[in-house]
Amino acid sequence: MEARKRLRRLTAYAGRYRYLTYASLVLSAASALLSAVPYYYIWKILDEIIGSMPDYSEADGVVGYGIAALAFTGGGGAGSAVVT
Repeated sequence: MEARKRLRRLTAYAGRYRYLTYASLVLSAASALLSAVPYYYIWKILDEIIGSMPDYSEADGVVGYGIAALAFTGGGGAGSAVVT
């Protein structure tokens, strides 16, 4: 019940932009879930490498998993370049 009371108070501050409060809650939850995806792909890379020992030529999915991990970190886009 305490959570509902807090949410009601928060939406009272938002006024007529209450829908943006709900949208931000949903987008924040989606962001939290998607931030774990690169770790899953790193785990898949390690699983593939360890599973193919000692013949590493059998680990053919490593590059694809690496690209997927990079894409989910946001490092695959042109806007993520670091300028020094």
